Amino acid sequence: MREYDLILSNDIDSLLSCRILELIKGYKINYFFDFNSIYRINEPINQVIGVDIDFKNLKCWSNHYTRNGSYHNENSANLNNTFVMTNYFDKYAGSTLLEIISYYDFDISKFSDEAKMILWAIDVAYKGFYRKKFRDVHKKWFISVLQLSDLYSILSNHTENDFIEIMKKYNLNSKIWIDKEGYLKTNIKLDEISKVLGFSIELPKEKFIKSRDFQYEVREAENLINIDTSKIISIARTRLDEVRLSIAY
Repeated sequence: MREYDLILSNDIDSLLSCRILELIKGYKINYFFDFNSIYRINEPINQVIGVDIDFKNLKCWSNHYTRNGSYHNENSANLNNTFVMTNYFDKYAGSTLLEIISYYDFDISKFSDEAKMILWAIDVAYKGFYRKKFRDVHKKWFISVLQLSDLYSILSNHTENDFIEIMKKYNLNSKIWIDKEGYLKTNIKLDEISKVLGFSIELPKEKFIKSRDFQYEVREAENLINIDTSKIISIARTRLDEVRLSIAY
């Protein structure tokens, strides 16, 4: 029996992160969370880990800034949980995927240039390198903290537009959704990405059953006073002045 089941969210960062965790740990997706609702394949048996989801209490891998008083989750594996923010732009501006690759020392040394570009394009992790005022912060996180020097080295061989074209080529900005019959769908070119990375990446083929709905809100970062914190399911500061929440009702 697996120790944990994974909760997939609605993008490629979560899906590829789940696949890496499956390759390393054997964990598999049993839930899908689109921030409005949560769905499951099988009855709950194992403990759960949210992947690329900033849960308030559950164990999760994530990357958005959440370290803010009562919203801080000690069960979150998240570089942006490691410091109290004095400047929002000092945060880790990368993907959950690269956190996992670094933490487990997942071997990408034989990845092609194209494969490494895909890794950088997810969650536009490359972007800080091409912004002079953010380059030092970007370098700190990816070289000093994550120790991804080999991956980092390809950035200087490409333009920002090269990565934009990679995103378009594989539809990396496309979302994952659930259809009326309960099956996951996406326009991300998973078959093509699988060929480049050298291992299969696919959505679960099983039917999902809705377990619960939530209230999804986007609020100003300073406008959280009237929220009952006990009802917050997920919370992430996605921009300097913006917080996204899923709330139980």
